[in-house]
Amino acid sequence: ILLSEAIGIVQNISSKFGQLTGTAGTAINKKLQTVLNKNKGFQIMCNISKILTGEKNDVDLDMPEDLTSSNMTYFKFAPITSSDVERSFSLYKTLLEPNRRSFLFENLKKSLIVQCNNYFKDLIYDEDQD
Repeated sequence: ILLSEAIGIVQNISSKFGQLTGTAGTAINKKLQTVLNKNKGFQIMCNISKILTGEKNDVDLDMPEDLTSSNMTYFKFAPITSSDVERSFSLYKTLLEPNRRSFLFENLKKSLIVQCNNYFKDLIYDEDQD
């Protein structure tokens, strides 16, 4: 999913939450707005998305100084959640358990290749099911 699409989903949900009524609805919307406004990383990702889609240029937006225009292209498919990273840690944690300390580098490399192949096989299988 493109970064711009993911941010669009969050913004769409945010606008729908803005239409909630009642005490609970107002509280939920206020909490969402507080979380989104406090999240500096999300704001930066929104700005990067605006640059990538041509909506704004980097002169108009508050961006980290060490982020160059050429680096921004790497964010085109950046996830806005950490679940992919957490899933990776979950997959690889078994390699770092105490009983695996004697792994030779060559065997470690083979194990990672098998895990990556399984991951991509599952992705392809899931896409075929759709």
